[in-house]
Amino acid sequence: MTIRTVADLMTDVVETLSPTDNVLKAARGMRLGNIRHLPVVDEAEQLVGLVTHSQIVAVLTAQGRPGADQTSVESIMVRDVISVEPSTPAISAARLIETHKFGCLPVVQQGKLIGILTDHDFVRLARTFLESQP
Repeated sequence: MTIRTVADLMTDVVETLSPTDNVLKAARGMRLGNIRHLPVVDEAEQLVGLVTHSQIVAVLTAQGRPGADQTSVESIMVRDVISVEPSTPAISAARLIETHKFGCLPVVQQGKLIGILTDHDFVRLARTFLESQP
């Protein structure tokens, strides 16, 4: 299989959060799915933010913050999320991840979240390539 675009690498089944969800729900979703990033979408499934594992850990381990687990996702999410379209060349997405040290890039089409591309996807691609070498 030739890898040319983000669509060739992305995961198209994506766990998401709503802005009104709390960080405890986000933590559970990350733990159950063994994932480190959760896109945040509105009612129309438009991407509005992103929550990372490190943000969740920071909130839940903050000392002196009673009720930290009830903190809303909206209050901690990154809002200006760089995303890509499924037709984006895979090499361009790899450069974005490498340059900005991103763990993931949400994949959107007309603003609607349709997938996610992670650094893990590129590691899997590298492993597959290396295994195919003589």
